[in-house]
Amino acid sequence: MPRGYPKNRTEALAKRSESLKVDPIIRFCRKIRFDDNGCWIWTTPLPPDHYPQIRVDGRFVYAHRFSYEYFRGSIPDGYEVDHLCLNKSCVSPWHLEPVTPAVNSQRAGNGGYNKAKTHCPRGHPYDDENTYETPGRTHRVCRICSKEANRKWKRNQKELRGTMHQVEAG
Repeated sequence: MPRGYPKNRTEALAKRSESLKVDPIIRFCRKIRFDDNGCWIWTTPLPPDHYPQIRVDGRFVYAHRFSYEYFRGSIPDGYEVDHLCLNKSCVSPWHLEPVTPAVNSQRAGNGGYNKAKTHCPRGHPYDDENTYETPGRTHRVCRICSKEANRKWKRNQKELRGTMHQVEAG
């Protein structure tokens, strides 16, 4: 085994707890690489949601939010941090901007793309009469499709109850 690696689990945990005692900004700086385009690239493996994280005061926080708050200032309540460079691995505070969730979604192409749709996937129109917009959310629901789905669910529940009664009686 190469020199410097822990020999067993106990030694590994001791080494890990020692590393967590280092100031978070020092640990943060050890995990970035500077790109020619100005991005600060996070070099450790990314979690499933693909956003870098760092442990601060015993809990994980997104590294890009940590970077913005450390170098630029606080993020307003209800705001998200948008990557202006479109690179999720970038933690450069100068490539980040606090924006509303709607703006962030629109910039990512999610809101604008779906807003441009005039019909649901089954071909029903997205108009005032047939469209329900969920309060506080950014998606629309086709009322016709929703009613059809509810009818199908109720029919399945009724059949399931009938099957359950047959099993109990049998």
